[in-house]
Parts: sequence; C-alpha cells; structure tokens
Amino acid sequence: MRLSSAIILSSCLASTGWCWEHASGDALSEIIEKNELAESCETLESEWSIAAESASIPLLSIDCNSEPKFCSEHDVALFPAIRLYHDVGQVTRYRGERTASSISAFVQRSSRPVISVVDVNNLTEFQSIDTVVFILVIPNPDHEVKATFTRVATQYHSSFSFGVRVGPPNYKAHVLCYKSHEDELEVFTGPLNPTAIEGFVKEASLPLVGQLTRRNEMKYLKSGKSLVYIFANTDASISTFKTEFTPLAKKFKEYLSFVTIDAREYGHMLETLGLQKGKLPAAAVYNPSFGQMFPFDQEIEVEPKVIDAFVIDIVQGIIKPWGSSEEKEDSGQQVAVEERQEDGEDAIGEGHVGVDHSEL
Repeated sequence: MRLSSAIILSSCLASTGWCWEHASGDALSEIIEKNELAESCETLESEWSIAAESASIPLLSIDCNSEPKFCSEHDVALFPAIRLYHDVGQVTRYRGERTASSISAFVQRSSRPVISVVDVNNLTEFQSIDTVVFILVIPNPDHEVKATFTRVATQYHSSFSFGVRVGPPNYKAHVLCYKSHEDELEVFTGPLNPTAIEGFVKEASLPLVGQLTRRNEMKYLKSGKSLVYIFANTDASISTFKTEFTPLAKKFKEYLSFVTIDAREYGHMLETLGLQKGKLPAAAVYNPSFGQMFPFDQEIEVEPKVIDAFVIDIVQGIIKPWGSSEEKEDSGQQVAVEERQEDGEDAIGEGHVGVDHSEL
C-alpha cells in the first residue's frame, strides 16, 4: 500500500505551553495533494518526537484552536484525534496506544499489504514483524477460506499484521496467532467462517496485560472474567508492570484479565474501588458479574508474588468484597480475636477451612 509522506498531529492546543511546532491547514492540504500522510494528537509531545526521529515520513501537528475550520472539514470532533492519510480521500484513524512504539508500528503496518505472502524463507521474520501477527495456513493457494480471511484482515489491518502461507496438500486449514512480545502462540482450527475468524482475532489479540482505555473498557467488562486493575501514574511504571505481571497473567488467563490503568487519566476510579487517590501504585480486583470490589492494601508494595497470594485469598473466601456485610462482620470478628489474644485465648477461628468460594 502506498502511503503519503507526512503524518499530521491534530488538536494540540498552543495555549497549554506545549512546544509543538504546528503546521497550518494550508500546509496539510498541500501535503495531501502531494500524496503525503497525516495524523493528529494532543498530549503526546515526547512520544511524538521519538516517533518522528525514526519515521521515514514527516510528522506534523495541527492546532485545532487555531484551525477550527480545517479540523471540522477533517471530522476532528474529539481530541486527540490521529489521522493517517494515504492518497487523496483515503484516511485511516489510529485507535492504538499513544506511545512512540505503537505509533511507529501503526505507520509501518499501514505500509504493508493487507495480506502478506508467507513461506519458509520469511516465516521467522514475519511472525515477529508486529506485536500481533495472524497467519492463515491453507493446503492450496485457492482454498475457499482465503477470501474470508482476507475480509477480516482488511477490517483489522490497521491494528494487526496478516499473512497467508500455503502448506502441504494434506494440511487442514487453520489460523495461527503469534504474539512475539509475550512469546505466545495460539492456534485456531475452525470453523473458519467470518464470525469465528473475527472472534478469534479479537480474543487472541488481547494482551496478557493490557492497558485500560475508553475504547476497550466495555470489551474487558463483557469478557466474562474478573479484572485485576493495576494503577500507576508514570509511563515507566505502567511499562514495567506490563512486563512484570505477564507471567502471572498467563497463569490466570482463563479466569482473570490483568489491566494497567493510568491514574493520571482514570484517577476517579480509585475511590470507587475502595482505594485512596494519594497512594500509588495501587491495585484492586473487580468482579463485574457481581459488582464485587477487592481493594489491595495500599501499604504493601504492588508486585506479582503478593498479588498472586491476594487473588488466591479472594478465591478461598479469606478476603471479602469491599463494603459487603461479610467484610464488616469480619472486621468486627478481627477486633474480638485481637481482644481474645490479649487474654491468652486461642486466636484460630473457624469458617474458612475447606470452604470453596467463587468470588472471582
């Protein structure tokens, strides 16, 4: 696919003190007329600068306060908005994470064809060419599922990379999903109809440790799994947590979704989960099916081994949902236990041993 030669970042406000060097609407129009590429964004100056350093095309920004007519013509209603311009009239909207690596991957992905041809010579390279790669393996180049796979690939081409490989004649058609950053491989053998293939793409592409956004919030809430929320207020901390918690997320992937949350943007969620705003990092487990919240003690450091134990305690019923009558009863019992301990009485209670709970 041919891309134009510039990306334009729209809707960054000049009045906020950012050091953006905005282009004009006329400059963008001139670039588009020359088959150049555009994008828009607001609060990503450092990430944008990093992406620009390695980009093979120029990256530009537009201040929609100064260019309201131009932004309106390009349907920029919410900020930040990122646009990728291919040829005149052809635009792709970027909906990924607002990091330099994700933006760069988006541009590189868009420069490749919707379906790449994969064979023994380029298989190793292609399966790690993107964070998520799907490869359809078919017994012959004219297999009927190829057209179906191509339609799904066209729909998700801006988010993932897709390829087709022709295997031996006795191969059963199947789809492979490679996630190189997690060292994960998933196999889907059918049925290979549009709904099933799209469902596999959506499910398999979810990272073991994702990041909550307004776009994916409902996807997580409707997944049927409980959620482990990890709050942090720096990009470095969020990145570190994603890496550190991947093994634990893999261990519980059938039952739990691990999600990092940028507390700078979603700080309002802390108090609704029984957490204090001023103490970060923080963590909580949320069961959307029953509306149950389990805040993690903010005096304890958030790390995989203690969150592992925290989850097990919830499953075993040792930790009760925040605000529940059981939690309040347990609090009262704890006071009584401490009083008995002072009197020299046995502090070992009953009620949790051998009981199978399913809060998660």
